Amino acid sequence: MRIAIFSCLFFVACSSEVKVEQMESYFDFPEFLRGEITLLQQNKAALVKILRTDNRRDSIIEQNPDWQKEFQLLMNLNINKPANIGKYEITQTSCAEFNCTTYQAKDSSLLIRRLLITEGNNGVEAVEVFKDDHAMFLDNSILLYYYRGKGFNIIGRRNLLGFRSDYQIEASFLID
Repeated sequence: MRIAIFSCLFFVACSSEVKVEQMESYFDFPEFLRGEITLLQQNKAALVKILRTDNRRDSIIEQNPDWQKEFQLLMNLNINKPANIGKYEITQTSCAEFNCTTYQAKDSSLLIRRLLITEGNNGVEAVEVFKDDHAMFLDNSILLYYYRGKGFNIIGRRNLLGFRSDYQIEASFLID
């Protein structure tokens, strides 16, 4: 009888710990982007990209883009992982009709240094992500601005063995 009661208490205690861990999470950027992809596919949106690197400029228009492929880099900018719980300081501010939530890395070893969510009356309006990756021979930083239903802008800098390259990708969604 005691074993059965102990087993039940152990199970209940473990279950409540799991629920707390599941409830404690950060903004799920990939989930947000999956919703965006669904809307872009439903609206048969086209994609206009302008690529700038050092002194070159190219533009691309895609009538039927592969949204999964186009959003892959963005999907990888995810802090909502169990290993990251407690590693970001969360601050919230309000200004006019917008509320901002900032996730700032507490540890300099985290690649995603900052995530800023701007919410309005209709939910998330914009997301800003700063990723800074330093390795022995390569420094790579990315600043992403994502605007719901409109597009995104990526500003990047890569430094490989002292050779620096700056780039920018501007993407606009064309919805009929």
